[in-house]
Amino acid sequence: MSPNATWFKVVIVALTLLACSTCLPSWSLTGPYACQNDATCAPGYQCDEDICCVPGGSPACPTIAYGPKCPDGTTPLTLFEDLDADGWGNDQVTSARCAIPKSGRWVIRGGDCDDASRDSNPDTAEKCNGIDDNCNGDIDETLVPRTTFFRDEDGDTYGKDTATKEACVAPRGYVNRGGDCDDFSPALKPGGRELCNGLDDNCNGMTDEAPLSDVFNPGMSGDTDFECVTGLLGACAAGNLQCVNHQQVCISRRAPSREVCDGVDNDCNNTNGEVDEQPECGGPMSLRGPDVRAGAKMILRTVGAPLITDQCMKGVTSAGAETWNASTGTWTFTQPNDSNLHVLWFEPADGGVWDLSRNNLSLQLDVTASWTPGFSTDAGAWSDSNAGGVRNPVIYACGNSPDQFVRYVPPAGQYLQKNVMSMSQKIPLAGSSGWIIGKGSGFDMSTVTHIEVLLWPNTQSQSTNFTLQFAPTSGFAK
Repeated sequence: MSPNATWFKVVIVALTLLACSTCLPSWSLTGPYACQNDATCAPGYQCDEDICCVPGGSPACPTIAYGPKCPDGTTPLTLFEDLDADGWGNDQVTSARCAIPKSGRWVIRGGDCDDASRDSNPDTAEKCNGIDDNCNGDIDETLVPRTTFFRDEDGDTYGKDTATKEACVAPRGYVNRGGDCDDFSPALKPGGRELCNGLDDNCNGMTDEAPLSDVFNPGMSGDTDFECVTGLLGACAAGNLQCVNHQQVCISRRAPSREVCDGVDNDCNNTNGEVDEQPECGGPMSLRGPDVRAGAKMILRTVGAPLITDQCMKGVTSAGAETWNASTGTWTFTQPNDSNLHVLWFEPADGGVWDLSRNNLSLQLDVTASWTPGFSTDAGAWSDSNAGGVRNPVIYACGNSPDQFVRYVPPAGQYLQKNVMSMSQKIPLAGSSGWIIGKGSGFDMSTVTHIEVLLWPNTQSQSTNFTLQFAPTSGFAK
């Protein structure tokens, strides 16, 4: 068959295929192999220089290389994409071609550092603009002055200290200050709001440190105490929001403490609407109760020495043990030739203090006594000139040091004396004129560490055997 006959058959087959809309995409009417792009070519064909061709096959492609050699046996050219048509291509986008396409998209030289701008290529002179105009990898070189700029990836106006460039003006994406500890989070930057989130929001090297700015009330300016309610009782109810293990927690401003007479539920145990509960405020209702600890001892007294002491006696060295029975409330003692002092003390069982400063508070003493041989005079055992007519017993309310005290002397007719072996006294406390302040300054009955009861039998040459029983009603009452 002649070549012309062969070409005629190819044309007839092509036209037949074109008539079948489901066989091949439609071609340009200018010719059976004409194309605008790969989509207008049949499967297995590529559009090269407006011709549908088969790389490495037939019909051969004018520029697309297939394998190590071109159809004419030459080595393919490495071309670079040149989108800005400045004659310099992008090193990152290359193509192996057997000829330079007529489209002008490809060039034989690379080195363009910005293929979207005709003003940046190896032929351009460097300008002071923060751009690598001549594509040599440096910015504004040989131009002065140059400043250090920092890469700002997240656009928060703070850059990363380890990503810098020297330039006349800030390059794109660079700022004139560093210090950003997370350059992919615009919320984390120097001077940022420190939040309760486990992150270093202000880039100072710490997390969740105080003060936490606007943590709990976004939109508020400055730092606040962030008041909150803990759900606890009394003084423990008011709290401040704090950051604990990256969580917002309402922490009470005050921990539970001993009750004091201030109208506040200090121990945070207000379940019945009452405040200033006993025994902490107002002392124990009974000196024989479980929240009271007591003890007794004898203290030597030099004959002729003043009977009224200038200090509380609990801490003075004991000259003999005495007995206190808490279950029966009895204080007992036996001693020959006794002219010494005897002290019984009551104190908080937990080692704290009693606040006895509230108004209308009294100490009730209901005591029954038995003495052998008994008091020596009707005036009471403590009735010498030095003592100023002191009578049994004398009461001390003691503070934190021995010389901090107030002292109470029973008035006439209200003391233990010969043939009168019982006493029921209601002794007013706060502001009462019957109390005499001790040497210590500032003692105001709000921090009483213990109460002392002092006796002086004054039997001298005779043996002393006494028992004082305190009724359960002995204690503090409103």
